Amino acid sequence: MSVRGTEFQPERAQLEFLENIDKKILDLNDEISSKFIQAFKEADMEIDFTTWQERFKLEEVQVLHVHGDDTHWNITFEDMKEPYAQFTLTIEGEKVTDFYIDT
Repeated sequence: MSVRGTEFQPERAQLEFLENIDKKILDLNDEISSKFIQAFKEADMEIDFTTWQERFKLEEVQVLHVHGDDTHWNITFEDMKEPYAQFTLTIEGEKVTDFYIDT
């Protein structure tokens, strides 16, 4: 996990955000799965999963900005099958806004 802060203390708002990260990811489950399925369709890749948990492993959560309900954060997933790429979703508020692949 990655948060902002000083050398000696992380930013409090980001720590509070992370306290509920499991619920935030759970709330986004359907949208995350849809993004993966859409990306695989566009790349003409075999879709052998219905939910992201069937094929991907959560690798990293990075909190970029938290100010009240205005949040910007990334989730990186590792593909458990070839080509073993990393997929990162950018989330603003409660919506996935960007999706990119690192092979």
